[in-house]
Amino acid sequence: MNISILQSPDWISFQRHLGRKVFHYEKDGVIDCQAIQHRLPVRAYLYIPYGPTINSGVAGCGSLCPEFKKWLLETCKNEKLAFIKAEPTDNKVGDFLISLGFHHSQFSIQPRRTVVLDLTGSEEEILARMHHKTRYNIKIANRNSIEVSNKGTQEEFLGLLEKTVRRDDFRSHPPEYFSEMFKFFGGNDSFRPVIWCAKKGDIPVAAAVVIIYKDTGYYLYGASDYNFRALMGPYLLHWSIIKDLRANGASKYDLWGINPSRWPGVTRFKLGWGGHIVEYPGTFEYPVSRIWHLGYSIYKSLFR
Repeated sequence: MNISILQSPDWISFQRHLGRKVFHYEKDGVIDCQAIQHRLPVRAYLYIPYGPTINSGVAGCGSLCPEFKKWLLETCKNEKLAFIKAEPTDNKVGDFLISLGFHHSQFSIQPRRTVVLDLTGSEEEILARMHHKTRYNIKIANRNSIEVSNKGTQEEFLGLLEKTVRRDDFRSHPPEYFSEMFKFFGGNDSFRPVIWCAKKGDIPVAAAVVIIYKDTGYYLYGASDYNFRALMGPYLLHWSIIKDLRANGASKYDLWGINPSRWPGVTRFKLGWGGHIVEYPGTFEYPVSRIWHLGYSIYKSLFR
C-alpha cells in the first residue's frame, strides 16, 4: 500500500510525542488507518490525515466496510469524540468513505491540491520544464550573491516564519511545535527535517523545511523576508533543494499545497517550477454527535 507521509510510522510517532492519542486500524493488508485525536475548545474529534489507505488491488475491501466503520464509531464512543474528519489522497478511498456515511466538507486541514515536480532526467530537462521567469529568477539570485545551505538553524527559520506570518496574516504552528519537531527527529537520519536557508551575507532571506520520505522530498514549511524579495532568494533556495534531492536519490519534489484564491502568490511561485498538479478527493466528515458537529460547522463558517 502507498502510505502517505502523514500516515507514516515516523510522523505518527511524532504525534504521540506531542501528547495526541493515536488509534491504529489494520486488516489483512487491505485497510490501514492511523487516526489522531485532535482537541477543540470543548470537545475533540478523530482526524485521519491523508488517509485511510486502502489496497484496492486486494479482494475483500467491500466486506470490511462494516467492521471498519464499527471500529471508528467505537473509538469515538470510548473517547467521547464529536465527529470524524478524513482527508484521503485516493478517489477510490473517497468513494469508500461516502459508502460508510461520510459527507464532503469545506473545512479542510491539509491542502487539497499540490504541485509535484518530476526530478528524473537531466538538470537541463528540469530547467526546461520551468516557467522562463523561474529560470531567470534563479540567475538573478546567483547574480545577487545569494548563498544557500542545508545547515540552517531553528532561529533563522523561526525568525523568517514570524515575519511571514505577520506579513501574510495566516496561522502557523507556534515556535514550540517546531522546536519539538526538530528535537524529536534530530537523530533520525531516514526521516529528518532539514532546514534550508538562503542568505545575503549573514542575513537570512528565505528558508524551507524539507523531509525526504521514500522517493519524495516534501516542502513542508517555508518563510521569507519581504524586504529582500528583489534578491530572488527563494528561487535559488529551491533550485538548490532540487539538486540535493536528486543527489540523494529522490525522484519527486512535493511543493505541498496550492490554492489560487487563498494563496495566489504562493501558487504562482510553485506552478512556475514546471510540476504537475495533483488533486485529492477533499475533506470528508462523519457526525458522531450531530449537535456538536453542527456547532463546529457554525464556528468554522464564522471564523474561517
